[in-house]
Amino acid sequence: MTVHIYTQTYAGIGARNTPSRVLSWMTEMATRRAANEWLLRSGGARGADYAFQSGAGKHCEIFTASSNIPQWAFDVAEEYHPAWDRLSGYVRKLMARNSMIIFGEAGNDPVDEIICWTLGGEARGGTGQALRIAEDWNIPVTNLYHRWIEDERAGLAQYTDIEDASEEFILRMCQKHDQTHWE
Repeated sequence: MTVHIYTQTYAGIGARNTPSRVLSWMTEMATRRAANEWLLRSGGARGADYAFQSGAGKHCEIFTASSNIPQWAFDVAEEYHPAWDRLSGYVRKLMARNSMIIFGEAGNDPVDEIICWTLGGEARGGTGQALRIAEDWNIPVTNLYHRWIEDERAGLAQYTDIEDASEEFILRMCQKHDQTHWE
């Protein structure tokens, strides 16, 4: 059996209602990262999770509510969720699986980065849970809402073709990542 060694691990997560154009970027980013020996961790939900998973191919770990979720993941989820006592059992499983996305199956291997999309750039839902953990653990977060909607909106005017704009955006995101993580 061959064991694959990955250079970096990232969480690719976000809203189920992520815009289709952003889903395309997520898939492309995951494809490029897989080619560079990055391991994706995600939750298998429709929308952002599935877009990342589609690009990552076999280079991923997917945790769902039906995964074998250890007690440590529930403990972490309870620590970071502002209304744990109001959650149903199923939603608690979803929040615990978010702990596994961030820390890995054994709970001792935090991701190097989170890439996500959240509505309005706000920390909400399951992605919000992951972002609260990331803030406490100083895990870098790239919220594509901010990168594109806020920072890149003005730059779209120079493009006549949205595909050209998307490719330029993905290349810039990869270059930004390389400059901040490999120097």
